[in-house]
Amino acid sequence: MNRTLLYYNYLIRIKLLYKLNYQNALLLPNLSKIVLHLTIKNAQINSKNALSSLLALELISGQKPILLYTKDANSSFNLKKNKPISCKVTLRKKHMYLFFNKLILLNLPQVRNFQGLSTISVTPNGIFSFGLDTLLIFPEIQAILTKFNIRSGLDIQLVTTAKSQFETFLFLSSLNIPFKI
Repeated sequence: MNRTLLYYNYLIRIKLLYKLNYQNALLLPNLSKIVLHLTIKNAQINSKNALSSLLALELISGQKPILLYTKDANSSFNLKKNKPISCKVTLRKKHMYLFFNKLILLNLPQVRNFQGLSTISVTPNGIFSFGLDTLLIFPEIQAILTKFNIRSGLDIQLVTTAKSQFETFLFLSSLNIPFKI
């Protein structure tokens, strides 16, 4: 079993039962999925950018991402219809906890001048979203980044089963997510 899942099941659940004053442990919030989204820059011009972004996201997540296409043409953004624009992957169960553990313990501390994640992006329905400016903090894709010159950031959504913003913040902070104070 994963270390984060064991930590949640044996330590955090007991503390959250007392803090949230629930009678049943099944009402406690937990992590349901993690969604990773990578925007592909200049995919309209060079199709190699789309393939390299797909490969980078696959190496980061451990799952095969899907490619998202434009629905309509937009001349102000220089977009054509049915051209690749981004890719995303949804992580659940084992892959979700492996990525979460790697992100919190290994990758976020490598960000230069990292002071914590903002608490503003915790929504009332249990979703915490944040973005990374660079993909260089992931050691598994550093060779790809230098070869294909990928210059896009990564958007990460942690979706929980929490019922309020306070519950979401309490749950995520108990999972050792470094928040700004």
